[in-house]
Amino acid sequence: MNIKKLIFIVFGIISLSSCRNNEVKKSVKISKEIITPIAKPKFIDSMVINFNPQFIDLSKDEFINHYDFDSFFSNANIAETRKDYVAHMILLKLYLFHLRRAQQGYNLLDMREGNAKIMIDYFLEKNGFSIDSEFINSFVAYKVLKQKKNDKAINTLLLEIDEEINNNLKTASKEITKKAVDSASSNMTDISRIENESILDVWTDNGSFYLLSFKPNKVIYDFNPSCGYWFPSEVINNEIVFYWQINENCTFERGLRTKFKDIENPLEGNPFGKIKMINDSTLMINYYYKDWINKINYQEQETIDTLFPRFFKRIHL
Repeated sequence: MNIKKLIFIVFGIISLSSCRNNEVKKSVKISKEIITPIAKPKFIDSMVINFNPQFIDLSKDEFINHYDFDSFFSNANIAETRKDYVAHMILLKLYLFHLRRAQQGYNLLDMREGNAKIMIDYFLEKNGFSIDSEFINSFVAYKVLKQKKNDKAINTLLLEIDEEINNNLKTASKEITKKAVDSASSNMTDISRIENESILDVWTDNGSFYLLSFKPNKVIYDFNPSCGYWFPSEVINNEIVFYWQINENCTFERGLRTKFKDIENPLEGNPFGKIKMINDSTLMINYYYKDWINKINYQEQETIDTLFPRFFKRIHL
């Protein structure tokens, strides 16, 4: 064989082999890019701005299950302010979603699974709530943060929640007004009937107070989802008179045992307040120990705006 032809053939084989090797390498590289999963980021505080809840139950949300919450909240090198920001943003967005979907909050303790459990437990323990309680409403994040100084993103969410609550109250008020017009005037002013209403019919003071509710011969003050007191009561002259007595279901000291010098303090068994129905959606309470009420409201204002409000509006949970 001619030596020139032999050299030409060898060179062609080498070139062809090199081209095939390059194609294989490219193929392998592309394949790797396709099958490599998206890595879970170690830090998620920059991602929560994009979080939009899709489920009532936070533990079922894809966003929550995608990121490495365990590493984030357990990492001692991550500042608590960053952890707080993540928990606050997620829980506020969740409560806003609850309001828009169902006009009510839901029990956070029922959502304590997987990544949701890590974040919920962090928030509850940081703010003094017991995870051994039976019920903690998602409303609690809104309540806690309303009393703190927050950054712009948190304040924007709080304003959105305020607006949603006001819209719900306006809607409820319109419905109540329509029912009131359709009801007999005698029924509208009969206060004894509120003791037998549904447990979902409750009263609030439009923001600072959590819930006031009634049972036969019982007035119940729920100061927050994990602290409630009830007082024995009776109907006298179409008003509910309730009497001072410490009956508590509370995970912490609410301050009701406080006694002040130089004023009259509540005495067990004595009338403490008198409730009058102004209309079908408004209650007015006259407290007998006005000086004590003013002092206890002032003392507890850091944790609740008004411990014993005078006026209440009806809401339906």
